[in-house]
Amino acid sequence: MSALTSILNDLSDEQLIVLALANGWSADTASLYDEEGVEGWRWESPDDKTDLSCIGAWDHPRIDTPIREAIVDDLAARGITQSFSM
Repeated sequence: MSALTSILNDLSDEQLIVLALANGWSADTASLYDEEGVEGWRWESPDDKTDLSCIGAWDHPRIDTPIREAIVDDLAARGITQSFSM
C-alpha cells in the first residue's frame, strides 16, 4: 500500500466524500429495490468507468466499503490527497 493510499484510507467517510466530490466524482440519490423504495446513493467516477450504489438516507451522501475502496484507488492513482492550509 502506498503512502498516499494510507493517507486516504485514514480519512473519515465524510472527509473522503468531500474530497471525492471536489475531484470529479458525482453522487446522486437513487431509489434502490424499486418495490421497496429504499433510499440510496449512486456514485460515478470522473472517467465514467465506475458506477456503484449503496443504501443510505438522502439527507447527505453515503458510501459503503466497495465505494470507499473505488474512491481511494482512483484518487491515489491520480495523486490526489486532502491538503490543509493554515
